[in-house]
Amino acid sequence: MKKLLLLTALLIGFFAQGQNQDIINKMTESKTIEDIKMVANDIASKSKTKYVFYKTVRYSIPKGESYQYIVYAKETMSDAEKKELASNSFEHCLVIKFGEWDKGENADLEIKGDLVYFFKEVTSKYLDLDEFWISTFCPGTTPEQLQDNYKLKEYRVNKDLKYKFVKNEDTWKIAKSY
Repeated sequence: MKKLLLLTALLIGFFAQGQNQDIINKMTESKTIEDIKMVANDIASKSKTKYVFYKTVRYSIPKGESYQYIVYAKETMSDAEKKELASNSFEHCLVIKFGEWDKGENADLEIKGDLVYFFKEVTSKYLDLDEFWISTFCPGTTPEQLQDNYKLKEYRVNKDLKYKFVKNEDTWKIAKSY
């Protein structure tokens, strides 16, 4: 009986320390706006700055690429300040960018694909992104360990896809990479 309890405790501890595979799967490929909002909500809820959902905006660029931006305004932002935000400039907001593609599409054969979303990037200050990164990709790591160890700032999903946590000039970014 003691061995069974010990084994159970060890297994719970092992699984509790693992990556958040559900979030990683939704970052890699999601079929619904609700799934990508779940990822975005997880990022926003773990940031040091308190954000509230503001809106979802779809952008298309001339090359035929389309993106979904999930936008969070600072909790302290007034309705008047939110109205002043331009439709393409969300200064002082947390913007989580997801790409779109038609999986299985073949234009030559006139086959329509299924719309799929994938996490592209989010940029903010370190303390707004570190808790999400740690809880999703490297549980048990401290913010200091993450900042000091470059190996912890990269998570490989498979041989073709990885996510990186990188510093820009004054901000940090979590981004999809190859």
